[in-house]
Amino acid sequence: MTGSWSFTAAAAPTVTARTPGANGTEIDGGSNVTATFGTAVQGISGSSFVLRGPGGTVVPAAVTYSGTTGTATLNPAANLANDATYTATLTGGAAAVRDAAGTPLATTSWSFTTGPAPVITAITPRPGATLVRRANNVAVTFSEAIQGAGAGSVTLKNAATGALVTATVSRNGITNQWILNPSATLAARTNYTVSVTGGTSAVRDLAGNPLKSASWTFTTGSL
Repeated sequence: MTGSWSFTAAAAPTVTARTPGANGTEIDGGSNVTATFGTAVQGISGSSFVLRGPGGTVVPAAVTYSGTTGTATLNPAANLANDATYTATLTGGAAAVRDAAGTPLATTSWSFTTGPAPVITAITPRPGATLVRRANNVAVTFSEAIQGAGAGSVTLKNAATGALVTATVSRNGITNQWILNPSATLAARTNYTVSVTGGTSAVRDLAGNPLKSASWTFTTGSL
């Protein structure tokens, strides 16, 4: 005797939103971590929703789930460390995160970096300065140690023509000040624009938090 039957495989639950987002930066250390699911799930607990800090250490936290919003919340017991990368993991399985029918979530992880982002705290010549000596260097001081400063991210241009001034960019000893040293004396009575470009591949702190890009102008004198 032959026969046939049909069935429909249930779609696995998915994460539709998460905070902080994957690869997020400048995250406040007091933030919670949340994950929202596309369908109701079960099995959310402190062992199936875990946050790990530098070195893989598990962050002590309370984990809750709202069936109304479909959101799991991980609330760390203490503020997260500044300038550190954390990884959140949701573990799926028959005894872990799964939907009401028992279909498991595919285990998923994402990382983010806590802040603060670096900021510029001092500038020489100051914005709008006039009668700046033509042989002067440009100095930029940051609120913390940074990386990514160089001839492509700290630049000096003729404000009228846009011509780039050839210069070297280097750190001032072990300070958080960086110096742009033009290769030749600047033109007299000319407007110049300094630009500092922030980004994940430009100026950022040692943890990867990007600087907000900034630019300003000054005018040289006759000397």
